[in-house]
Amino acid sequence: MAKVKCIVRRKRVSAKRQYHHLKFIANVNIN
Repeated sequence: MAKVKCIVRRKRVSAKRQYHHLKFIANVNIN
């Protein structure tokens, strides 16, 4: 269970990072 939780958390973190990265790129393009 612990391993699965770790993997899920890691995936969620990477997804969040991707989302913020896309947001940052969008802001740069708008400006």
